[in-house]
Amino acid sequence: RRFNVVTGVFENIASQVMVQNTPEHSANLAATYAMDVAGGKLSLTPSVSYRSAYSQFEFPNPALDQGSYTLVDFVAAYETVDGRYRVSLQGRNLTDEAYRIGGYNFAAPLFGSTVIGFYGAPRTWTVALEARF
Repeated sequence: RRFNVVTGVFENIASQVMVQNTPEHSANLAATYAMDVAGGKLSLTPSVSYRSAYSQFEFPNPALDQGSYTLVDFVAAYETVDGRYRVSLQGRNLTDEAYRIGGYNFAAPLFGSTVIGFYGAPRTWTVALEARF
């Protein structure tokens, strides 16, 4: 409910607002295949995640709201038998999906408005080497 200063009455605005950053649907699917290779273990993990459209703030704003998107990732890792060393190659957002993770609408009546969006990482590749001692 919101108080309307013009009419002096509390109004029900439930139909005009949304729960922010809350998609109606989200899903994640991942599977790991592991095999013994050259005295160690190789594991391959492809994954896909989905988020349906959602609003960045309580009041929808087409300039900031995010449509549905899907991310595809992949991890390949090799670990020695004793578990002491591990090397991995990780690919994130392999389809290079552009998706908004945040934003602001700065309303300045005297100077105009500024809309700023923050985006998730583009396609990235990472190589990691781990040693346990």
